[in-house]
Amino acid sequence: MLQKKDPQLHSLLNGTASASLVADALSGVLPKFPTPIEELEKQQIHAEIQQ
Repeated sequence: MLQKKDPQLHSLLNGTASASLVADALSGVLPKFPTPIEELEKQQIHAEIQQ
């Protein structure tokens, strides 16, 4: 259930978060509201295209 509601928090808790997400969490700049799954998927596709 947590994975669907807040995938970023889920990845932080289970140790699969990206380095940038971990750095954001440590520096206290995580958003107050989770990024929607659809937006995360778009960002991932865009990053793969750029690579």
